[in-house]
Amino acid sequence: MRVAMSGLFGHGAKLRAALEKAGVRIVWGYHPDASKSRRPLADTWDTCWDWGAAMAYSGVDAAIIASPTPLHFEQIVTAMAARKAVFVEKPLVSSYAECEAVLLVPRWEAPFMVGHNVRRMGPARAIKALLDAEALGRVLTIDMNWSQGGAFEWGPRDWRCSATRHREGPLQTVGVHLFDLLHYWLGPIAEVYARIE
Repeated sequence: MRVAMSGLFGHGAKLRAALEKAGVRIVWGYHPDASKSRRPLADTWDTCWDWGAAMAYSGVDAAIIASPTPLHFEQIVTAMAARKAVFVEKPLVSSYAECEAVLLVPRWEAPFMVGHNVRRMGPARAIKALLDAEALGRVLTIDMNWSQGGAFEWGPRDWRCSATRHREGPLQTVGVHLFDLLHYWLGPIAEVYARIE
C-alpha cells in the first residue's frame, strides 16, 4: 500500500516508524510549510505542501492524517472525495458539527478508521473481557482519570497551547481516550451530562 501522510512530527513520527516497520510505503509527506515537509524525509519520500495535490496523485492509495486536530476536517473530506482509504488520529475532528458533516460525505467502499489506540492496549482489553463475562457484576459507576506529563513537552508555539486552535483543551486531546474507553467497555452512550464549575 502507498500512502500520503499529513502530520510528520510529534505523534506522527511514531506512526511513520510503525508504518515503515509494517512495510507500508509512504510516498508523500505533507506539511503546509514546504521546508518542514522536506526536512524529515528528503531522501526517501516525495514532499508536498498541497494536500489536494497529494490526494489527487494516482500513486496514493490511502491518507494517514496525524496533523493537528483543527486540520482534520478539511483533510478527511479531501481524501474521501479523492476516494482514498483514510486513517485519522483521534479525535476525528474539532467539533460536533464537523463530525456530522463528515458523516454526510458520500462514502465509497474503502477503509476508514479513527486511531483510538488506548482501547487496543492490553489492560483495556482485559477489562473489556471481564465486563463481557459479567465477572465484575453490574457496573453502576466508573470514575476515570488520565494523568501524564505530555503537556510539559509543549512549547508556547504548540497548537495545543492556542485557545483558537485547541478550543476544548485537554478534554479534546486527552479526554477523548476516556470517552472512547467508556464506549468500548459499556456500549453506546445514551445520555451525556456535563458541568463546569
